[in-house]
Amino acid sequence: MWNNLSSLSAKHVMMNERQIKVLNRLLDTAGEEFEQGINARKYQSLAKVSKATATWDLAELLEKGCLYKLPGGGRSTRYSVLLGRTEEAPYSGDLCHLRLDRH
Repeated sequence: MWNNLSSLSAKHVMMNERQIKVLNRLLDTAGEEFEQGINARKYQSLAKVSKATATWDLAELLEKGCLYKLPGGGRSTRYSVLLGRTEEAPYSGDLCHLRLDRH
């Protein structure tokens, strides 16, 4: 795993405290409170940030392969934690858990 990480830029690994807080909450309550995923409004409430910041943070987590988009879109866009590897995101899940575990 560490060999794979050395080839990634820092932007793919680093997460801010808000993102870590929300990801930990998603992982702690998987299948319960977030059965339908999380949207910008719920992120905004959990992280106590503006809607713009919530949208930005979610987009970064999506780009880093920590989340994936659930079907739907617009205001109802919802995301869920990506716990495994896919061809599109070969390091997904692993990077998120690694970063969360090290904090």
